[in-house]
Amino acid sequence: MITRMHTENANPNKIIARNIKQCRKKACLTQQYVAEKIFCSLKTYQKLEAGTGSFSIDMLQLLAAVLSIPIEDLLEGILSKPEKTNHFLFEAAMQNLY
Repeated sequence: MITRMHTENANPNKIIARNIKQCRKKACLTQQYVAEKIFCSLKTYQKLEAGTGSFSIDMLQLLAAVLSIPIEDLLEGILSKPEKTNHFLFEAAMQNLY
């Protein structure tokens, strides 16, 4: 499980970026590999991992698929504790975005 940031004032992009980097490293994937799979340049991907880029829902879903993780792992530390009961509500909300 990903370590939560204890600062409530943390930038959400920085939290997501940290989660992406941790998950990528855990999966033993290179930045170049992930960049290719999400159809962006290495430089753009590096900005995402540094927290200086912005994330769309589509981008987060694609990243989650490439990293073989649930999207909640990328949002951990931003959402309130995604307990099992909240997981179903989150999934329903994600489906409504399409």
